[in-house]
Amino acid sequence: MHSHLSLSEFRSTLHAKTKQGHPKLKFVTPFSWLFRDSSKPFYGLYDAHTFSLTSNGAFSHSSFVLRGSYKLENARLHVNYTVGPRFAWQYWFWGLWVVAVCGFMMYINRMLYATPQSDNLIPIDCFFVFLLGFAVLTTLRSRKKLEQKFKQVFQIYP
Repeated sequence: MHSHLSLSEFRSTLHAKTKQGHPKLKFVTPFSWLFRDSSKPFYGLYDAHTFSLTSNGAFSHSSFVLRGSYKLENARLHVNYTVGPRFAWQYWFWGLWVVAVCGFMMYINRMLYATPQSDNLIPIDCFFVFLLGFAVLTTLRSRKKLEQKFKQVFQIYP
């Protein structure tokens, strides 16, 4: 990918739009809005050739980190980046939640199957499936939103 910005403009934009801090240590708590500065859209680390950024919000967080490098090639700024999970074991953790919710649904269905109220389980199962779907869609949306914000702020094009 390339950027419309020059190398010095890219670095100054990186400095102006990023709050310094390690992206793996960016956590959102219920009281984050009192203590966090969310005026800058990114939170992370950068140096002369590489960067590691995540979104900087007081109310929401991203489970993804945008890691990459930039260099000047043929008078154009070439930017290589990848969007991945914050932690190496994060996909396993998400899978564990899916298995746990499915196991809980099976347990509830098994316990209440023999009762005459077993017809009432359909709304409960639909609710749990909705929660799983909502969590997956929210996670995918945060990844896409982080990448779009990066492309917009740093004027990245293919």
